[in-house]
Amino acid sequence: AELLPDYQLAFMGEDGPAAAAAAATPASDAAAADQAGQLDSSCAYYYTECTQQLNSQYGDLQHKIQDLETSICTELIKRLLSFSPCLSAAANAVAELDCLCSFAAVARELGYCRPTLTTDNVIVIEGGEDTFT
Repeated sequence: AELLPDYQLAFMGEDGPAAAAAAATPASDAAAADQAGQLDSSCAYYYTECTQQLNSQYGDLQHKIQDLETSICTELIKRLLSFSPCLSAAANAVAELDCLCSFAAVARELGYCRPTLTTDNVIVIEGGEDTFT
């Protein structure tokens, strides 16, 4: 692997504990461990001198942003919960409509027709098929 001299490995992975453990590992050791398959991560985060200066000046913005995202999502969930009965009813109606549209599409494709209902005590089927065989 090509080493970038002005980049220092900050951490690898997407979760905090793995990131902290990887941050304690020197960049060359982390690259060797990654090549050996010892680090199971999907991301690697690097610092440059400039990003370290910005981090010192403004603090850890990544965690501040994540905390803000979490609070926004929590507030959104709280607000949506008040509409839960309406959302549930709408979801049920959409599911029923989807099912009926599927039935209609299959009926059109296979040439089905609506039965004629009578008050007589008989069933007359002309040219019927068993659709399950």
